[in-house]
Amino acid sequence: NMLPKMLLDEVVGGEKQRAYILPEAYRSLREQSCFDFEWIVVDDGSQDETEQLVRGWAAQCADFPIRYCRQPNGGKHRAVNRGVQLARGAWFLILDSDDSLLPCAVERIAAWTAEVAGRDDLAGQADGVQQCLYRSGA
Repeated sequence: NMLPKMLLDEVVGGEKQRAYILPEAYRSLREQSCFDFEWIVVDDGSQDETEQLVRGWAAQCADFPIRYCRQPNGGKHRAVNRGVQLARGAWFLILDSDDSLLPCAVERIAAWTAEVAGRDDLAGQADGVQQCLYRSGA
């Protein structure tokens, strides 16, 4: 399965409440030219309305699956690890709560992963990612 794992690493503990900025990340995913991904939101101990927002989007979004996982605050590394464990695809992208993607980002990822399929000498793609995938200011 070449489905990219799209992971939102939602690090929100203590004073770092992120529900106010999540709609921008969600909007950028809804604007993708390719919907061959899942969005996994790992809520790392937020005390705001993150859960209600994400569950609402999951109930109404037909373009891609959205899964929500809440865990006690354990830091970004634990949230990323949990998201990777939950993901069903062969590839993943960490999308922080304050990130947003260009509309062609998932399509570009799919093309890049197709180019390197079967190669065992590569561990990731980083060259030019910031300019090719993320919106300015993200």
